[in-house]
Amino acid sequence: CRRRWSSPAPAWPRAGRRAPRA
Repeated sequence: CRRRWSSPAPAWPRAGRRAPRA
């Protein structure tokens, strides 16, 4: 399980387009 980064995600806005660390 990857811990959620508190910082603003640059490449994966949790939308579904690209999830390198899904």
